Amino acid sequence: MLYLFCVITLVLSNTCYNPIVLEFSAEDTRYSFVQQPNQQQLIDSFPGCGDSSKKVVTWYQIKNGVNKPITISLSASSNLSAKKFYVIHRTSLRVSSQCPTSPLSFYCVAQTESEQKTMNLTFTVPLNGNAYLATYEFLNNVDVQSHLFLQFKTISEEESLCQKADEVIFPLTQMVTVKTFDVINGMRKRGNWHRVGVMKSGERYIIDTCGRKLNKPTSIRIYEDCEGHEINAVTRQCRSGVGSLILFTPSHDYMKTYIFVETEAERYEIHFQKSTKKSVDEACQMAMHIPYIPYTIFSIPFAQFPLLKNPCVDIQEEVSTAFFGVTVHPNHEIIISTCGSPIQTTLSVMEDCHMKCLKLTEKKCVNGKIYRYTPTNKLGHSIVVALSETQSETFGKAKLNFVEKEIGKKVDDELHIATNMDYKTWRTKIRAPYVDKNEILIAQKVNTNGNVKFLTTVIVITVVAAFLLLIAYFYTRPSFTQNEYVPF
Repeated sequence: MLYLFCVITLVLSNTCYNPIVLEFSAEDTRYSFVQQPNQQQLIDSFPGCGDSSKKVVTWYQIKNGVNKPITISLSASSNLSAKKFYVIHRTSLRVSSQCPTSPLSFYCVAQTESEQKTMNLTFTVPLNGNAYLATYEFLNNVDVQSHLFLQFKTISEEESLCQKADEVIFPLTQMVTVKTFDVINGMRKRGNWHRVGVMKSGERYIIDTCGRKLNKPTSIRIYEDCEGHEINAVTRQCRSGVGSLILFTPSHDYMKTYIFVETEAERYEIHFQKSTKKSVDEACQMAMHIPYIPYTIFSIPFAQFPLLKNPCVDIQEEVSTAFFGVTVHPNHEIIISTCGSPIQTTLSVMEDCHMKCLKLTEKKCVNGKIYRYTPTNKLGHSIVVALSETQSETFGKAKLNFVEKEIGKKVDDELHIATNMDYKTWRTKIRAPYVDKNEILIAQKVNTNGNVKFLTTVIVITVVAAFLLLIAYFYTRPSFTQNEYVPF
């Protein structure tokens, strides 16, 4: 039912504790016409939302008369424009959940101000709650009388979009366009819902909207249901760009959780990542095997790897560490590069998952280091490579390149490895067959310098000599493969 109610008020001693009371039903419209007298006839009052004491203030108490939160749309129209009749005029609207007692009162719900004749404001009154509206106008001429016409109208709330949220999996990256509003615990918020099927205890969940393309801040909150029961999570700052990042390690299993991202931005990119708590031995046993060399991993997301203490590096705290199994062919050494990584990392090599550390030599390159493992054992064998962050919870990504060469022989792979992995130029020098943008991106680095030299040599020698060399190579080349050696 639609109710019309009009209040015509001459404000004299109106305060937050002596307000004009308006009680609203589910579908309701109210009007109020306020005639402001000279400032000298009014008493001081704090309008709320950080404002200092003002004289020309009119107070309303908005009462919720239904058994659910209601949203009020307020339109305020003044008879004065900004500079009409040499009068400087500005109207301000402040909404608080309780009566403000000072500029430091933290009860602000909504606020706006304008020098235009008409202004609008939307706010929510919680279940069984109240809202306190303060209207005041700045006039540089106290002899001018203002008339403010207010229209209050309830907005019918649509069904919450929480239950309709799409389910996400880990890991996942999504680009989201924000088109909706929702009411959470009586507050109207702009943003988008995401639903997670199961969150298990012992796992660490990292959810962030960090990115350089985002131009407005975001806020991420986790709820255990669509009724607004929030779950506490740890908030972290983004390493770069604008956005939010939260860490959540459940103390027990949640069968369903709901994530709300609040933002004024038109769109945002959200990243869902998780890692499981493991011992060093467990993490090592699940190492990714490098299938062939040369080999490059362009993106190692540390957020998806467990926190642990690497016994082969001088880092006392637990850091995210990724393990890789590598086969070393007879009489060969391995050169490993982290050049071009946007975060600082440290690398170690172990004999196996029993954590016997092996000797490495290293030198610096652009945004990383080049490590060389030269085995004392000239026979074919396997090693474990561990790559760790130097600081815990960087949530960054690293690059890793593997090259092998015969001991004592120089190859272009070694000489140019730093140049090829330069962060700014690697895209033009390396072709990467992407597997899945949400998984580790893998590409093989093909070095053609040797092929060019070989072809030049073939042109110089005779066809018969080339044929004989190829036959000789075919019968004398090594027959081993990466799969012959198992690192564990």
